[in-house]
Amino acid sequence: MRKALRKAGYTNCARCNFRYLASALEVDHVIPLYKGGTDTAENVQALCTTCHRIKTNEDMGCTKAPF
Repeated sequence: MRKALRKAGYTNCARCNFRYLASALEVDHVIPLYKGGTDTAENVQALCTTCHRIKTNEDMGCTKAPF
């Protein structure tokens, strides 16, 4: 996925849908690996840094962001 993002140049965050440079996006597992998710194309998505932090906190059961 990282390779495809770099090739695309720009793409949208899967969560907030804003358009970003590919270098500003992070690859996220929809279902985290520690929760039984797989490392396959169907289980990854591109998220901006802010959305990735929020989703990670939600995945870990945090109700408030630590920042």
